[in-house]
Amino acid sequence: MKTLIVNSKNYIDVIEMNDIVFFMADNCYTKVVTKDGHQYVVSQTLAKVCNETEARFIRVNQSYLVNVNFISQVDKKRKTILLKESSEVKFTISQKKLLELITLCSKNS
Repeated sequence: MKTLIVNSKNYIDVIEMNDIVFFMADNCYTKVVTKDGHQYVVSQTLAKVCNETEARFIRVNQSYLVNVNFISQVDKKRKTILLKESSEVKFTISQKKLLELITLCSKNS
């Protein structure tokens, strides 16, 4: 999937996957946050979005799917990921697994 189609009440937005910083679970919906700060809501669960996204996105906890291209720092002590657009996301996977996924995704991007 190279683009994400978001159908809202008044518009149909086409979002480039390269522009998506992260996806965040919100019950049966998923919030999409882009690098320019726009937020969209899709009527799919995060699990379904996860199955349809490209390899550059990694599931760092139950609620977040992060684009590795926007990771600027990993704070191992606080178990947080700092994203280039200044968001912080907690990770619950092991540090070793996180590093493996970041490395693997970076090679595939």
